[in-house]
Amino acid sequence: MSNPFFSELCRDFYRLLLKSDLTLEERYRIGNLVSQISAKNQLDRWKTITKARVEFSSQLNSLVYNGFLRLNIPFSSLIIDEISSLPCQGHGKYSDGNRVETEYLHNVSSLSSVRRLCSDSQLNTLVSLYLGAPAYLYECEAWWQYPQGNSHRPSNAQLWHRDRDDFHELKLFFYVTDVDQECGPHAFIPHSHNPSTISIAFDDVDYPLVSGRSSSFIDDDHLQHLGLLVSPKVWLGKAGTCFLEDPRGYHRAYLPTLKPRLMFSLVWTVGPGFNH
Repeated sequence: MSNPFFSELCRDFYRLLLKSDLTLEERYRIGNLVSQISAKNQLDRWKTITKARVEFSSQLNSLVYNGFLRLNIPFSSLIIDEISSLPCQGHGKYSDGNRVETEYLHNVSSLSSVRRLCSDSQLNTLVSLYLGAPAYLYECEAWWQYPQGNSHRPSNAQLWHRDRDDFHELKLFFYVTDVDQECGPHAFIPHSHNPSTISIAFDDVDYPLVSGRSSSFIDDDHLQHLGLLVSPKVWLGKAGTCFLEDPRGYHRAYLPTLKPRLMFSLVWTVGPGFNH
């Protein structure tokens, strides 16, 4: 009989380890170990997935090098229509009438177009090959982001940061509405996700915020002051713009200034993640 205390201890240890100040290289090593164990435990499925490695070599090389990859979803118009039709529970307002910053939509995973995307064999194969083991869906959500005014203090997601929900993740972002500079586009610092490419992004790879030894949520001015702000990839585009991203790299969402935006996201991992 398994020891329930040991199981709980393992869970709590894993969660604490995820939020500890490990370097990016240390996180990569742990992530690779988790992937190896997961692949070994699903060996038959993993062998089937790896047969497609040559077919996806170009996309994989781009993801490994840049940390992001643009995708073309053939049925993107269906995703746009279905997510756009979901009601806003609070209509973007607090009970006192003030505007909320972020409003999450309900029942996103029940939409037929979202289920179709989540079960897409080509997409799941690509994600699994990148993660080094059969991937499972960790998160599925959509949200409205509203303009707040110049005096608003942005939340953590609207500042430069690295995700620490698991050691090895891949995230899909999908613009449900058109996104320009006034809508608060998503941005990513290329090459900042991988110990083997991080020197392309930053000159000082030993600086704590670069190496990962220190974790913080920082704005453009702070990065500029530290001499760390490089040319980010800022995602602008029509509704249906879609891309994969390794969230271990520095990324942020800029605050909408004049127009709201609606986004949809999927997250895959191979470990249990922070929210089990």
